[in-house]
Amino acid sequence: FRPRPNFKVGVYANYGRQLDLVAAEVGSRQLLGLFGNVDGEGGLSFEYDVSEQRLRRHGQTAFWAYAADLRFGWQWDEKQRVRLILQGSEVGREQSLYRVPVMRMKRDIAGQLIYTYKASPRTAVYAGASYGGFLDDQHPELFASSRSAFLKWSYDWRP
Repeated sequence: FRPRPNFKVGVYANYGRQLDLVAAEVGSRQLLGLFGNVDGEGGLSFEYDVSEQRLRRHGQTAFWAYAADLRFGWQWDEKQRVRLILQGSEVGREQSLYRVPVMRMKRDIAGQLIYTYKASPRTAVYAGASYGGFLDDQHPELFASSRSAFLKWSYDWRP
């Protein structure tokens, strides 16, 4: 649905039977999501995709998951752009519905900041940093699982 030229919103849903791979049993799945984007004034933009999923077996919710993907951008001139990407998920399980040990809860987060300078249509420089972390039953405090910084030069060479 596009109520305005610079605003889009959509919904997706999926219902039906699904195999729970960990339990090796079939359950009833419900997936509902919301997505869209907003292009604002001054080169600002925002994209989003959020979802919720549940799997029911034996009259109980065996598995649930929430996921979010948020992207903020700012292009202040035709050559320069900054983008911030934030992603996260949470997964929970009802341990009594599994024959094998499973985590009751797990959360993942990730973030990335990217600066782009486009010197010409075929040449660009990218600089950025990323961070990832998680929490689970064994790590109740945020555990930083990845950190990185990068610099990339892209050039379309033609002999």
